[in-house]
Amino acid sequence: DRAKFAEQMDKLTAPDAEEKRWAELEPTFNEKKAEVQMQMPMMIGFGRGMLATTIEQNAELSVEQKAQSVAALDAFAGWAQTANFMDADLAKKSIAIVCATARELDVKTLDAAHALDFDQALAKGDIAFAGLKKLLDVYGFSMNQTFESVKAETVTQTGDDAKVKVNFSLLGKPLDYEADMVHYEGRWYGKEVLSELQKNAQGGEIADGAERDRKSVV
Repeated sequence: DRAKFAEQMDKLTAPDAEEKRWAELEPTFNEKKAEVQMQMPMMIGFGRGMLATTIEQNAELSVEQKAQSVAALDAFAGWAQTANFMDADLAKKSIAIVCATARELDVKTLDAAHALDFDQALAKGDIAFAGLKKLLDVYGFSMNQTFESVKAETVTQTGDDAKVKVNFSLLGKPLDYEADMVHYEGRWYGKEVLSELQKNAQGGEIADGAERDRKSVV
């Protein structure tokens, strides 16, 4: 694993990484392009059907949660049907984003990755997430538009417990869901998330790492 990780990072961060990675991919890309374009609608439809069945059979989801999950799945499937994954220029842009992100991460070995402390890992995670957003933007999926569309309203509140309805737009499709929230030490948290943090923390208190991360919990 260490050798594979180091090899991949070397390949992605080399000065000529973009050109070499495309040179490796181009023959297969051109050979499979027509086949993939022809089969893509069927593959997306099949995948959508399998995931929808999995959602419907999930006993932990309510009827409303199942409906919202399927609606989100349909939004993704609709986007995937129109995204031009086999466009050579877009593929080159994607490779450039991946290589640039790998260089910015500046983690050459698996040991170096494991040695990151909590704050360092968060910073690296921010870099990786920014790279993912850029990659999806190339194919017409703007995560920023989804984030900017989020609106929350309180449905009910009793003391430190509240139910909040969240509305947002995913790939042009309006969606909403309800979340149970808990007020803890001056902030609101998702009830399940806070419960897991407390369960995993020593003595029932939020561990230092989780405490530093609490701004991103909700």
